[in-house]
Amino acid sequence: MSFDDDSSEEEETSCSTTNVLLGYAYQEPTGDDVSFLGGKPTWLSDAKPSYEFVRCRVCRMPLSQLLQLNGELPEQFPLHDRRLHVLACRKKACSRKAGSIRALRATRHRAPTVPPESQQVPAPAKPNFNLGNDIFGGRLIPTTAAANPFANPFTKSPSVSTAPSTTVSTTKTETLSFAAAAKPASKPPSRPTLEPWPSEGVNTNEFPKLYLDAAYEDLYELSKPDPSASTRRISTLEEENDNKAETSSGAKEEDAEVFESSIDKVFQRFADRIAQNPEQVLRYEFRGVPVLYSATDDIGKIFYHDVHPRMSAARKGIPGCSNCGKARAFELQLTPHLIFELEKDEAGLDGMEWGSIIVGVCEADCQANGIGADEVGYLEEWVGVQWEELKK
Repeated sequence: MSFDDDSSEEEETSCSTTNVLLGYAYQEPTGDDVSFLGGKPTWLSDAKPSYEFVRCRVCRMPLSQLLQLNGELPEQFPLHDRRLHVLACRKKACSRKAGSIRALRATRHRAPTVPPESQQVPAPAKPNFNLGNDIFGGRLIPTTAAANPFANPFTKSPSVSTAPSTTVSTTKTETLSFAAAAKPASKPPSRPTLEPWPSEGVNTNEFPKLYLDAAYEDLYELSKPDPSASTRRISTLEEENDNKAETSSGAKEEDAEVFESSIDKVFQRFADRIAQNPEQVLRYEFRGVPVLYSATDDIGKIFYHDVHPRMSAARKGIPGCSNCGKARAFELQLTPHLIFELEKDEAGLDGMEWGSIIVGVCEADCQANGIGADEVGYLEEWVGVQWEELKK
């Protein structure tokens, strides 16, 4: 018996790697002590955030942590320490309500390290002839060495120090107008008012602590794609209708159209993409684009674009930063497998019902008003929750 025909029909696959970093949950430590799932938050400094940030906006009770992530991005923010927290209320009554899931960004802007005068290297004498000045009419600006194009945010990055730049100041005599001279000096921004934590401590219904490991997303593409489930189902529906003598051709077309319209193509794309790496709990790509769970809810309408999902998706409808007013950018997305990982040991629990959690952050990584250099400030960031669709 020959198997040539069967072997010729086997589908070849090709693999491509994207810029999306996927997170996977593990019971045992993975070597990253900063990034983990569940558990108690470990704050960026001894100074805790305002108690308001960790309370459910619905029931006002403490939230439980879903994710703590080392968000340092040395290429974009070389002197910033960043940490991200995503927290959720576990009360069933608060589910599907705004404010039951919140995101928090902790940031510390480190001051540049200035070496002691004894270690400073004197600047070389300025040459009499400067080709750059003669050609371009200005002084040449030295370029910095190229940095790693993508940093793993799950791995702690070493501290970065920069040498102070040479600043030339000139003295200029100006005559100020009366209005300018009389204008009072602007006051420095005041520090934010923090709600104190309860003196007796906070007893939260914590999720079990799991560890994170990361790998870039691999996608496999079929060279001979199989027909979609919707196409096969419509063909079957038409065959069934053909076998029914009482069914008219108009009724057949109507049934097919109704079935096809019920297929959520965006959700199917989400399911297909997640199925490529089914155990992923986290998708990370700073200034990237999320994979939408639905295009019909309020969050889906923010990102979805009829022409091309990636066009302007990162900024289309995410509200700007409430602290500095600049745009927010997509940074991370939690996937439904996280629910399984956090709740698998809680038999009979009627647990979380979200399909995707999308977090957008200030693209400038701004600091809270009134927080100085080398101090940690906390700011709430934007969270878009796509809830699991209820069965009708």
